[in-house]
Amino acid sequence: MRALPNPAPERQDDGMTDAWAAIVAAIAAGVFGIGGTFAGIYVGRRGVTDQAVVEHGQWLRGQRQEAYLLLLDAWDAAVRDAKGIVETWDERERWMDDHGETENFHQAIAMAVDAIETPLRKPLERAHLLGPEAVENAVEDMANHVEELREYLDQQADASYPFDRQWARWPVLETAGQRCRMKLVAAAKGALRPSPTPGG
Repeated sequence: MRALPNPAPERQDDGMTDAWAAIVAAIAAGVFGIGGTFAGIYVGRRGVTDQAVVEHGQWLRGQRQEAYLLLLDAWDAAVRDAKGIVETWDERERWMDDHGETENFHQAIAMAVDAIETPLRKPLERAHLLGPEAVENAVEDMANHVEELREYLDQQADASYPFDRQWARWPVLETAGQRCRMKLVAAAKGALRPSPTPGG
């Protein structure tokens, strides 16, 4: 028998091939377009975040600088007023004795110390809240020093305690107060020196 000739291969539809090529190209373009959009969104958000970090750092730095300066001013005023109490101690006591107010001398000293401590409270609290940790530690030392100062002057005015006529402890307290101030200044410089940077 004679072999039958192989049927001619069917010709593919060029129209279908072109259509699939167009579809694939469109899908690819869509995928890359979406990827580019997401990349743009990410970069944009990163830029906004970095800017927000810088602005917050600048704001915090300004708040800290103001708080530290206010605290130093309040501290210097308190030190000056405390020294004034000691320097006018005898004069105040004589005046109260002459006017029959001897029994109220202790209370008068306590009120004078309150007048020194009260203006310090808010500056101490604000600086402590703003930090950083080194400033917090310095502020706590200041607050503890004020308590020591109050205790000493209270005992000096209280007749039930022996009176330190030489004021032997006073120079020690003055030196401690100076150290507290220097510690705050050093901590404040460390907190304010670095410029705000993203991620910093």
